[in-house]
Amino acid sequence: MSTDLFTQLAEYGEYHRETQDSIPPSDATQGAVTLIPIPPPARYGVRRLGAVLIAAMLIILVISIPALLRAPEVEDPADSVADTTPIELPDSTATTVALIESPDGDGYTTVHTLDDGSLIALVQMNVWRSEDGETWEEWYTQDHEIDLLSVASDGAVLAVRSPNDPIETPDSGSMVNGTSEVHRYDPATETWTVIDLPRPDAPSLAPQPEDADECELYGFQSWVEGIAIVVGEQIVILGDHRVVADGICDKDFQFLWTSADGLEWNLVPDIGINGFLHGIIWTEHGYVGYGSSVPSYVGPPTPEPQVWTASDLTSWSEPTIDLTALPAGGIVNPWPRIETTVGGLTLTYDVERYRPGLDASMTDLAGLQHWVIDAGWTEGDADELGEVLEGMGVDFPLDEAEIQELTGGLDLREPFGTLTLTSSDGTNWATIYTPA
Repeated sequence: MSTDLFTQLAEYGEYHRETQDSIPPSDATQGAVTLIPIPPPARYGVRRLGAVLIAAMLIILVISIPALLRAPEVEDPADSVADTTPIELPDSTATTVALIESPDGDGYTTVHTLDDGSLIALVQMNVWRSEDGETWEEWYTQDHEIDLLSVASDGAVLAVRSPNDPIETPDSGSMVNGTSEVHRYDPATETWTVIDLPRPDAPSLAPQPEDADECELYGFQSWVEGIAIVVGEQIVILGDHRVVADGICDKDFQFLWTSADGLEWNLVPDIGINGFLHGIIWTEHGYVGYGSSVPSYVGPPTPEPQVWTASDLTSWSEPTIDLTALPAGGIVNPWPRIETTVGGLTLTYDVERYRPGLDASMTDLAGLQHWVIDAGWTEGDADELGEVLEGMGVDFPLDEAEIQELTGGLDLREPFGTLTLTSSDGTNWATIYTPA
């Protein structure tokens, strides 16, 4: 894999990470609850199928191994703290997590509201701050590499940075990324401290041969990043360790970092569940994890949601959830809207379906063009479909394999309803499906 390709991946990766779908304002709710809006994953279909064909290899790499996205110059942690003017933050802890319009006007973002009303927000992977909710400043910058933001029980701000710079290249075609960091702001001293988190051990495996036909990547790839953070009895960061090696095209090993104060961190190397966590919630009964049978970065079709509970973060159990009410063809968005109250926990998932009509009844190109225009495409985009289909070897009438290929590639969906999971203890769950 050439240096030129790494450069291209770096540019594409930066664009991909900075242009994630934002959360619509309708996702915000009012009432005596703590709303934790979780950003939806990037949509893996593209608006013009031609772009999929032209950049197929590139997109597979971007989705498969984030370690290959960007390779900026290695930064000394001691030099990584932004030179900012100290700003006094309140001594109290964050009490709510809410949704507001992004300070830069680019959609909506999750913010933490402190007791005195001051706000901090993660916008385009840097930390912004506001005293009044209207005037914002880019308060703490880390080259658009801050992935997570939270506030500890002592009022310290915690920003999790997962560097994209390689720290080791064992051999040609291999890469190991930098260890994730916690950037902790102490409001008492108005200073930032950078803490290197312990890195999980890499499997003792040989590199993937370059001529492995079944895999897009070769060599040894070891990518570690924090994907979720929760403040409860302990501070917990959920981590993904994605590996490519001989016989492994892309496998995710999940783990936890835990801390009592945000300064000293321990590693829980194995979660030990049948599935993959996408996020963790703290409740009065302990920790509740939500996820599915595939990692959070895997695109559609999305499998059914799963939940797990734990009190000690080392032994997780999976309650039974009745999902028989979920209709056939329903695609569950893996990022629920989360409401916690004194009496329980509610997870609300948006459910979509692929837009009907792309089937054997579509007998010609004109019909397909009309169908995508009706779904919101421009006529210019639709005009390119003929050339795209020719390049794919797809022609009319469509057979079942061609229908499936076009359905996934076009990825045109519509609302199908909501799936609501409710529990008072994290163990027993009631399920309600509400059609759109």
